[in-house]
Amino acid sequence: MDPTLRPAWTSIFLSQAGQLQTREQLLKRFHGRYDAADPELQRTPLVKFAAPWTSPFRVDPDWPHQIVNAEGEHLLILNKTAWAYFGCQDPGGSLDRARAQGVNVIRVALEGRPYWDELGVELWPWGGTRAQPDWSSFNESYWQRVEERVRLAGERGKRQWGQNHIIDR
Repeated sequence: MDPTLRPAWTSIFLSQAGQLQTREQLLKRFHGRYDAADPELQRTPLVKFAAPWTSPFRVDPDWPHQIVNAEGEHLLILNKTAWAYFGCQDPGGSLDRARAQGVNVIRVALEGRPYWDELGVELWPWGGTRAQPDWSSFNESYWQRVEERVRLAGERGKRQWGQNHIIDR
């Protein structure tokens, strides 16, 4: 396949020389996290949620303006943005404020400089820096913090929804 016709996201599977990598090369590069069948991944407990958050929500075929889970529970979304949640100094306080306001969804950013002038928060999931990115690696400490904060949200009764949302239960 012509490399110029590849979707941009597939570049993560290429070496720095632009060559396709073998499974073994990818496992080494991603510290064994490339393979979903890796037994190490089975030892990491997932965030579990109480009902009604035990299954994903989808559009209700009977009421297309609503979403419903497998147990028949509907969800009314009241959300706010918390773009800097993965970089803020008090993630628990952020979740507590959202709950006190009756918010059941927070929208977060995985990458960027939300409110840079006020907060100075840098959300950078890749290796290197924003000025000199290393697209072939990930910022491990950043992803550990993301995982810790998703777990915190789960413990506080919120659930990640889609790619950039965390939902209250």
